[in-house]
Amino acid sequence: MFNSKEAFVSIITSEPSNFVLGDDTIKSKSTNRTIAVERSNEPLRVSVYNDSLSKTIIIKSRNSFAYWLNAYPNLHLW
Repeated sequence: MFNSKEAFVSIITSEPSNFVLGDDTIKSKSTNRTIAVERSNEPLRVSVYNDSLSKTIIIKSRNSFAYWLNAYPNLHLW
């Protein structure tokens, strides 16, 4: 009810870099990029690379505070 189907992830690098999210490559000349990703229980794998460097990080999935607010009105059912 409170959560959207997408989440926004900001990626900040010290040099202009390209990004790989899943199978999609995003070419960018910027050091700051905000990307909308679909919410999922699976972790999000992000690779950032340029001519000389490469780094991969994994962002774990978690429930937001709004998720737990959805359960609050139904406590009497527990």
